[in-house]
Amino acid sequence: MGVGTRASRHPVRSAARLAIVGVLGTATVWTLGIIAEPSAASAAATPIESQMSTEIIAQINAERSARGLSALHYDANLATLAQNYADGQAAGTEPPGDPDYTYAQVSSYLWFGFVSAAAGTTDVSSTYTLAWMGSAPHRDTLLQEVPNQGIGVGLSCGVDGTAWAQVAVGSTTDNDPSYTSGTPASPMVTPEGSGSSCTTPARSSAWPTSGIAPTPSGNGYWLVDAQGDVTSHGDATPYGGMGGSDLNAPVSHIVATPDGHGYWLVASDGGTFSFGDAGFFGSMGGTRLNAPVVDLAPTPSGRGYWLVASDGGVFAFGDARFAGSMGGSPLNAPVIGIAATPTGKGYWLVAADGGVFTFGDAVFRGSTGSMHLNSPIVSMSPISDGTGYWFVASDGGVFAFGAPFRGSMGMQHLNAPIVGMAIDSATGGYWMVASDGGVFSFDAPYLGAG
Repeated sequence: MGVGTRASRHPVRSAARLAIVGVLGTATVWTLGIIAEPSAASAAATPIESQMSTEIIAQINAERSARGLSALHYDANLATLAQNYADGQAAGTEPPGDPDYTYAQVSSYLWFGFVSAAAGTTDVSSTYTLAWMGSAPHRDTLLQEVPNQGIGVGLSCGVDGTAWAQVAVGSTTDNDPSYTSGTPASPMVTPEGSGSSCTTPARSSAWPTSGIAPTPSGNGYWLVDAQGDVTSHGDATPYGGMGGSDLNAPVSHIVATPDGHGYWLVASDGGTFSFGDAGFFGSMGGTRLNAPVVDLAPTPSGRGYWLVASDGGVFAFGDARFAGSMGGSPLNAPVIGIAATPTGKGYWLVAADGGVFTFGDAVFRGSTGSMHLNSPIVSMSPISDGTGYWFVASDGGVFAFGAPFRGSMGMQHLNAPIVGMAIDSATGGYWMVASDGGVFSFDAPYLGAG
């Protein structure tokens, strides 16, 4: 690990270059006097560079969360600037990329800071985050509490065996009138040796993302793709996945255990796969089904679960009690999800047209069953106390019933359809995930994409 950089908190006049790890050096200062429009020409990251950048954002937000700080949202302009800077460092430009940063500061950012570091191309993403967290001036830059603060990360895998990482943070609406020095070095929550490196094969885009599951704290989530690969974000701990296994059917969903120390994956043939402290209580794998399985809902104890198929058939395992189903009943649209009540004595089923079917002590709060929808409903999430629920459609439209509306992607351009939704228990906000792994957060921290 080599050279690091940080910026001042006021309009940029100078920056200090500091040795971080393994290099003995003194701070040097240079003047930034050139103002130039930032260019996106060099900001095209490779898939593995993008993957590592996403991991670094998630790691930094996890470190902030562990210290009681708010999460930083993704800022596309800062990401472009950071990538330009990292590319300049890898190319040996001196001073690399500084005009872009001067422009960003004086043009629109009231608060602006940056840190950089170099490591070997075989070093994983956590190497950078742990180095910054271990260096007081770098840590101070990343751990300021500024309203509406965004983050962008650039990473460039050099041909000489050196990789450069750059983080830019900033706010266009608020400054930092009380810069905090001496931010706490602990707790350090980023696992050493975690993340990808420049030599890690990038995740294949051939397998679409199929689901998202939140951690109980609301400070993390897991994403799963149809092959069963699981990625962890924020304080979500990786427990494994089915990537590389020969599956009989694609994975359709991921569901966390009640304590967040594990999760289940469910495939469309009813196969169920348990990781961490998730127990295996049975599956429909190997059984002839009238319709594919589309979702799983655990009981409050975590010692059982229900599976639901698209024809409304419900299958109960462990301490889950069968309370009824729509199997054998005519449906206007296929069932796409199931959610259990807080007591575990009932559940809701939701169909692609937004029709809701209640069983046991589940209470009907409304539906879109009689409405014309621009796109089908793809996911349902209930409020923790069971007094309401949200739907999300494949175009990102959100429908709230007895639940607060926090925003949506409806009427926005999407690169890929939305496939899932998860609730942040800490804020009452929510995330939605698209089939290309894109994550959209509403009153919930952005912790990285798939």
